[in-house]
Amino acid sequence: MGKALFLNFAWTNFLQKIRMKTILKPFLAFLFFVSMIGCQQKTEAQQEQNQTQTATDSVKPEVIQKPQAELLKIDTLATSTAQYIAGLPSLAFASIQEKSFYKLHVQTVDTAWAKSKNEDVTPITDWASKEGINTNTDTMTVFYPFSGPDILYATTFFPNAQNYVMIGLERTGSMPNFGKIPDKLLGQYLEGIRHSLKYINKVGYFVTMHMASDFSKQNLDGNLHIMMYYLARQGYLINSFSKIAVDANGKLLTEFDEKEKGLIKGIRFEFCDQARIRKRAVHYFPLDLSDQNTKAKPQFLKFVDTFGKKVTYLKSASYILHNPTFAVLRDYILQNSTKILQDDTGVPYRNLVKSNFNVTLYGDYTRTIKQFKGLFQPDMKKALDSMATKKPLPFTIGYNAWHDQTILIYATPKQ
Repeated sequence: MGKALFLNFAWTNFLQKIRMKTILKPFLAFLFFVSMIGCQQKTEAQQEQNQTQTATDSVKPEVIQKPQAELLKIDTLATSTAQYIAGLPSLAFASIQEKSFYKLHVQTVDTAWAKSKNEDVTPITDWASKEGINTNTDTMTVFYPFSGPDILYATTFFPNAQNYVMIGLERTGSMPNFGKIPDKLLGQYLEGIRHSLKYINKVGYFVTMHMASDFSKQNLDGNLHIMMYYLARQGYLINSFSKIAVDANGKLLTEFDEKEKGLIKGIRFEFCDQARIRKRAVHYFPLDLSDQNTKAKPQFLKFVDTFGKKVTYLKSASYILHNPTFAVLRDYILQNSTKILQDDTGVPYRNLVKSNFNVTLYGDYTRTIKQFKGLFQPDMKKALDSMATKKPLPFTIGYNAWHDQTILIYATPKQ
């Protein structure tokens, strides 16, 4: 009986295995088939994606590298000359900068420049930007009559201008060659530089009478030297220096016969900052701007016209434009300026108002210095006092700096 049961169990188990194989075989075949289809679809999808990516890559725009701007060429000798005058390390004159008289010069001008920068240059730069006196897009010309060698304040108030046209009574001067000047004369020359900077370092202006005396020396013979001092101290490099002239038609000449009569002669510095990307220029002419001379030489204002839109800047101008014998220049400024920035010595306040200018007053104004006591402007004082909100200045420059006051007038034509 036990044997029969065992055989029966074995037979039953055998039949179940046969049945399972019969069932599983088609099922496994089905799973294999589905798996193969899935793999094929995945492969086809991947191929399609790869083809799409390849096609996309093939139509990507080509990245074009912009060529770097070529650095401007520097006049090494002129730049070194300016740096030597300014008490800064120079390439061309390094060997003569080790002498004791030069070290004294460096110490003195370093101190003077630090004072000017902290008390005037930096506050003016910040103020002019904040008040919108200059903007990053102001690349026009600055017209600066009665400037003397004062490139410093022109570039400080209007640092983005492309051109500066400066006019004074001081002569231009000649480019020195420090390598050929004896030590004794070099020491005297540098002492003259420091003396010439005395007034502008203290109150922000040059005295024409003093400059005439300072510039009578053998080597220190004109405005050029002080202009170079300030260009170097502001970190500018000189691209070129040239003598220039304006002909009878108002055309600027860079090549001319210096003996030719009738030319209005001057000098020009082309300069750039340390980035050496953008070149700018300052032109200086020693010229009498009275009506008599301006009418006799109309080509000069024709030359100024060639610069197009202009900002006019006036400071410590001896109230010359209050004089009826300077009416031609005064009217020219009123008719051709997109902006006027000046102290009280420039265009009279009444003329700005009559000429339909928007006028904004900054600072304080209670008097003039005694040399010009008859030229106080009560109408401007009244306008200043009537302002609901005063606009103080964070610096003092000009004649009234002696009284710890400065008045600045910012005027723009009404539309």
